[in-house]
Amino acid sequence: LHSEGGEACGHPGRKETHQLGRELVLMHIAIRHEADLLTLALHQPAFGRLVGLDVAPMAHRRWVRRGGAATGRDMHILHVAFIGKSGYGKSSLINAIVGRDVLETSAIEACTQDAQNASFRIAGDQFLSFADVPGIGESTERDSQYLALYDELVAASDVVVHVLRADCRDYAIDLAAFERLFPRRADRRKVILALNGCDKIEPLSRKRESGPSEAQLRQVQEKLALLGQMFPGVRQIVPCCATPAWNLASLTHAL
Repeated sequence: LHSEGGEACGHPGRKETHQLGRELVLMHIAIRHEADLLTLALHQPAFGRLVGLDVAPMAHRRWVRRGGAATGRDMHILHVAFIGKSGYGKSSLINAIVGRDVLETSAIEACTQDAQNASFRIAGDQFLSFADVPGIGESTERDSQYLALYDELVAASDVVVHVLRADCRDYAIDLAAFERLFPRRADRRKVILALNGCDKIEPLSRKRESGPSEAQLRQVQEKLALLGQMFPGVRQIVPCCATPAWNLASLTHAL
C-alpha cells in the first residue's frame, strides 16, 4: 500500500489525498471537504445512526493520506461511491446531501485518473466518505478510462449509488456500465439506483414546485417499475431531486 504514482489532482489550496494501493494500480481520491459526522447528521438525521460506529478495519477500507500534516496516516473509510453518466447530477446530489457546495464538477473533468470526496469523521481515523468520479458517456476513449477508475472505486466501496436521470429515454450506456461493474447478482446488493431529476420528467410544469407534480409522480412510478426490470438485483431504487432538494431523506435512509 505504498505510493507508486505521480501527484494526485487536487484543489490548488488542498493537496491532501487518499490512496488505495494495489499490485499494479494506485488510486487517488482528493479530499474536497472534511468535517465531523455530527455536522452531517444535523442536516441529514439518518446519518446519526453512524455516530460512534466502530468501523471494522477491512482491507478495502484502508487508505493512506498523502500530503498535508497528516501524510502517511492510515484512514479507515466507509466509502459511498457515486457513479453514472456525465450531466446526471452526481456532484449536485452529493452537495445536496451535505447541504453545501463542497464538490465542483469542473474539478474532476480535468483530472481523469482521480476522484474527489467529502469526508466525515466518525471517530479517530474512521470516516464516512462520499466519492465522486468523472461521468461516462462523453466518448468511448474516456469511458474506457473512467470505467477502469469505477472498477477500483467500486471494489473499495461499501455502497455504490448509480445515478440515473428520470427524463432520460435511453439507458443503454448506463446498463452496459452496470453489467460490466456488477456481473454477479450478489455484487448488486450494495447498489442503490438514485433516479435524479424527477421534476424534469414529462409533463413539465410552469409552476414553481418544491418537487415533482402529481402528474410527474405518476410517470416516475412507471419509470421505477421499468428500471426494476432493467437493473435487477439492486438493493433499492430511490426517486429524488438534487435541485430543488426532494426526497433526500429517503436516499440518505437507504444509504
